[in-house]
Amino acid sequence: MGIRIAGICRRFGWADSLCLVLLAGVGGAAAQEPEDETAVISGRVIDATAGDPIRGATVEVDGADIRVKTDRNGRFELEVRIGQYRLRLSHPDYDSLEGDFPALRNRGVVIAMHSARDRERITGIMGVVTNRSNGSPLPSTAVLLESGQRAALTDRRGEFRFEELGPGSYVIGFTHMGYAPRQDTVRVSPGRVSYVQASLSVDPVQLEPLEVTVERREVALEAVGFYEREAEGWGKFLDREYIEMRAPSRMTDLFTGLAGVTVQVSASGMRQWVVLRSGRSRGLGPTCFPPVYLDDLLVATGGNEPAGIDDLVIPGAVAGVEVYVSSAGTPARYWRPTPTGRQCGVILIWTRR
Repeated sequence: MGIRIAGICRRFGWADSLCLVLLAGVGGAAAQEPEDETAVISGRVIDATAGDPIRGATVEVDGADIRVKTDRNGRFELEVRIGQYRLRLSHPDYDSLEGDFPALRNRGVVIAMHSARDRERITGIMGVVTNRSNGSPLPSTAVLLESGQRAALTDRRGEFRFEELGPGSYVIGFTHMGYAPRQDTVRVSPGRVSYVQASLSVDPVQLEPLEVTVERREVALEAVGFYEREAEGWGKFLDREYIEMRAPSRMTDLFTGLAGVTVQVSASGMRQWVVLRSGRSRGLGPTCFPPVYLDDLLVATGGNEPAGIDDLVIPGAVAGVEVYVSSAGTPARYWRPTPTGRQCGVILIWTRR
């Protein structure tokens, strides 16, 4: 099973997405419960983009008073008593990672760290230009930034964008044949997008102030259509800003308190599972767990078996999460019945890149 999962990780490039993959079985042997109540953890730390080993990364285990550094091949080895621990990784040139780590048997881990130089968030100005009288979009409107230093035309939906802008204030102008031109000042904050809603009038009348909202956007989420689906109004969307605000100790904690979502806890209190509204038992049989996709790859088919989300990825590696509690609004490509034949919602997890 460990060899199969490792092959999937390499095939789909999960390392580029800051994934934490648990590989069962160390040294080519099937994983067995240790007889002395300890577990040997063999790990390798790699660069999330290049896949190269990272030498000198510090690996710390809270609760076990262990601190080691990776060798020139990015490898490390730990021996701990069986239990739940918090694993922390740090390196001067990489973003730190941390999260809950179950050490229940001998196993291997591959951990991908993202270079601090490669932190990417969309920074700039985006917006829409509309007809003031009826609110309809105005395509082909000329949008000029800083007296024409950069220019764009709105698309058929009246939308435009200027990316990769440094922080500061920018003068932005709008012109369209038959409409009164306008000019405003927009402030851009580091790592955030300023959203502009500009309306043009066919008559030279006093215009209302420009409406500007500011939001943080992640490149990884923009690329997979996260924000487009969020704008459609279906599902629940947990972006990086929300995740950092909640500061969950493990992934399933992130789902606590969401409408239509239940977090079940095992009798031992060591494990948690997510159940969505359409998967709750209501005379239709036992609880139905939702399918889970990680970076567009189906990693859990759902049904009678929980996904084990806490073992798939740590919160620090996640850019965003989409939750569809029922079939209503679920994107067609992710709509699927579970092995039990029921449609029990779906969870999409997108990692940082």
